[in-house]
Amino acid sequence: MGKLTFFTAIKKAVEKVTAKLWTKNAVTFLIFFILATLFWLMQAIGTKKDLTIDIPVKYKGIPNNFIIYNDLAPHISVTIKDDGRELLSYYWFGRPDSLVIDLSDKFKPNGGTISFPVKQLRNEIYATLPKSAQISSFIPEFIQINYDQLAEKTLPVQLQGSYSLAPQYILSDSISIIPAKVKVFGAQIVLDSLTHVNAKPFDKPNLTSNTTFSENLEPINTVVFEQEKVDITIPVEITTEKSMEISITPINFPKGITLRTFPATVTATFSVGISKFSNVNAKDIFVSLDYNEVIKKSCIKYPLQVNSTNPDIRNLRISPSEVETLLEKDE
Repeated sequence: MGKLTFFTAIKKAVEKVTAKLWTKNAVTFLIFFILATLFWLMQAIGTKKDLTIDIPVKYKGIPNNFIIYNDLAPHISVTIKDDGRELLSYYWFGRPDSLVIDLSDKFKPNGGTISFPVKQLRNEIYATLPKSAQISSFIPEFIQINYDQLAEKTLPVQLQGSYSLAPQYILSDSISIIPAKVKVFGAQIVLDSLTHVNAKPFDKPNLTSNTTFSENLEPINTVVFEQEKVDITIPVEITTEKSMEISITPINFPKGITLRTFPATVTATFSVGISKFSNVNAKDIFVSLDYNEVIKKSCIKYPLQVNSTNPDIRNLRISPSEVETLLEKDE
């Protein structure tokens, strides 16, 4: 009962306040206020006004082998005169996102200052304006660019990183870097101290196929790179085993002595990348027995020497690795 009485009292108080505020005079005042505001707004948008807008600026055509000493203006301020309603529409819907200043062919070998007149952008800005609009001013009127030319040097790229291959996989060729050399620009005294540039470290574990990726070059203070990335390719392929019969070649045997071995040939077994399988033949493997080893000691069997000059042959072994010998004197 007490709560009901309290809420009833609040309701009556609100009704009294509303009745006093919402009088005939208050309504009349509100209507005239709205009409006055609308009249002022119509007057404002129907007369010539000035509008200043900031338009971001982008720069292109700056060569890598030049350094700019001052900060470039990030935007220009343009003051436009037109009817208020046209300016309002332009402000919200018509103004350009940015302007582009092309500095191509403006840099001279010995350095200097470029003074770019912003009024050269007038036609580009007018193309976005209502036909009735006029440009009153630009700030700044000129964009100053203080620059100098840098020395140039071409340096090789060195890799920093690690990789591992899955079992039975090998490198099918050398790791390639494209480009293998890059142009760098900087003060001559700095470039004279540089012998190479480094790619950032990478880690590529357990590779099972050709892998190509891009890697950034490590930055060098006060030095500008012609390009900041290189493409690295690690060529990977699976291996297979191959076997072939190889004849034993006697070496350092004097004339008049003929070597006979038992067996006369051995089986060479090795691993080779699948792409090079058909390129390997018996001429790539050399199995020999040295006369100087035979006469050193009397043995039933003598060990053979095996080697190959073909870099595609891996894990080379022969069977048997020892042979019996018979030396015969020629008549």
